[in-house]
Amino acid sequence: MTGVGVGRNSFSIIISDDGQLVYSPRKDGELVMHTDESYNIRQTENEQLLQLVEDAQFKLGSFGEAEIDGEKYFAAYADMPTVDWVQFTFIPLSEMDRPTVALLTEVDAISTDAERLFKNAFRHSLILILGIALLLLANAFITSMSLSGKILKPINVMKRRIEAVMDDQFVFQMEDIYRTGDEIEVLAKTFVHLSDQREDYLHRILTMTADQERVRTELSIASHIQTNMLPSVFPPFPERHEFDLFASMHPAKEVGGDFYDFLMVDDNHLAMVIADVSDKGVPAALFMTSAKILINYRAQLGGSPAEILKAANDQLCQNNEDMMFVTVWLGILELSTGKMICSNAGHKYPIMRGPDGTFRVIKDKHGMPLGIMSQSVFQDYELQMMPGSAVFVYTDGVPEAKNAEGTFYGMQRLQDTLNHLSGAKPEEILDDVKTNVQTFVGNARQFDDMTMLCLEYHGKSES
Repeated sequence: MTGVGVGRNSFSIIISDDGQLVYSPRKDGELVMHTDESYNIRQTENEQLLQLVEDAQFKLGSFGEAEIDGEKYFAAYADMPTVDWVQFTFIPLSEMDRPTVALLTEVDAISTDAERLFKNAFRHSLILILGIALLLLANAFITSMSLSGKILKPINVMKRRIEAVMDDQFVFQMEDIYRTGDEIEVLAKTFVHLSDQREDYLHRILTMTADQERVRTELSIASHIQTNMLPSVFPPFPERHEFDLFASMHPAKEVGGDFYDFLMVDDNHLAMVIADVSDKGVPAALFMTSAKILINYRAQLGGSPAEILKAANDQLCQNNEDMMFVTVWLGILELSTGKMICSNAGHKYPIMRGPDGTFRVIKDKHGMPLGIMSQSVFQDYELQMMPGSAVFVYTDGVPEAKNAEGTFYGMQRLQDTLNHLSGAKPEEILDDVKTNVQTFVGNARQFDDMTMLCLEYHGKSES
């Protein structure tokens, strides 16, 4: 382990599943090994380090950041399944930023040199013009006063036009006075050429501005279309009293890659789905549309969630040259019994409220996300809903929301928030979770779509 690392000052540690520091090469500081006693890293006061350990426990990713002994590190971590340990590798951010800083310094130097050369060339051009004008004036006075009208007048006019171009006008036009058949005409044509290039440059800027405005308009239309594709009327089935259902999506860009859906497969079965496409923006929205239509269509034909996901996956894998994929959680609730058959294609763990009102994470078995590999096999599992039970599903934009300090909202904070809402209705739960996340994030930018769906089971309706 002493040889494992990246860069000059990186290091690796191993932590057991109960938080004990198994190995560390540090000789001093907060990660030093204690020879006379075991050290539980969960006792640390370093919140960022504690967040990394929590994320590794919930398998929320493989990367993060932390400040250790006053220095900021980039952290990568991975499970050691045979012993239930986790290996962390810490790399100083200063080492990772060094190539970028060097590149930016070089770019700044190149920009400075280019600006200096441009100013020098422009200054030399003005000096050259004035020098030519002075030579022509001197030659005119020496040779003949009769030539003054032919030489001095176009030069003076040209000088005034150049000053006007430099002040507020943008076009230098060829005039009859410059058509002298000598160097004055050549010089005037040169300024006309430069003026045309300048005008063309301004035209291209205006065209680019118009194109950007058109793109913004098209994105606004796409966002409206995407919003209309998702169910937005709640309650969605007012005649059904066996359950209460609410869902919401807040995209990070004009259009997002998350989606949710629900439908009555038959009079006794309700299908619910929530999904997250791997990308953002317009490509993700198009892939989301295809996935939503395929899953919805296949669910209406019947079958278990695993069968529905397999059929949709085989279709999405065809002609998927961009290798996009989507994580999906799908559940089908039998309204008469409360039995819910579910299947998970690489999506976040669902969180279920039991009859005692406590929300608990359901660590179900994940299959491959849809769109990666055709002929993938998915597994069904069963959840038993009792009257008063609820299930909360979400995309990674909720637990992975970060504040200005770079701290994740986290699974534990999400679970605590839900347990403070143990008796709330689905709409209240989603509103309060959204408010809590936004309060935690503050003014930090939202980088991922935030989508949630919650269902509360009331039991079989007597009617």
